[in-house]
Amino acid sequence: MLKISRKYIKITLFANLILVGGNLSASPEQSRIDAVHREEQRLEDQRLESARIDQQLQQQRLEHNLQNRRQDNRRLDNARWDRQHGR
Repeated sequence: MLKISRKYIKITLFANLILVGGNLSASPEQSRIDAVHREEQRLEDQRLESARIDQQLQQQRLEHNLQNRRQDNRRLDNARWDRQHGR
């Protein structure tokens, strides 16, 4: 749905530029086009930031899991050593 609306916005923007004749003055039409561009950029920035945060959280989970696994292995090694040496 989001991709369709973005495609629609881009087609509309292109059509509006043709209708305006490529005039890039600060007309009301250009202001609307600029606002749409800014909104598209804001949404893209928001999506990228969300992906970056998700990646950081995933990395933290992986590091935490690795740390827990190392602690578990250390406990097992200590217990094994204790059994072998009669403690």
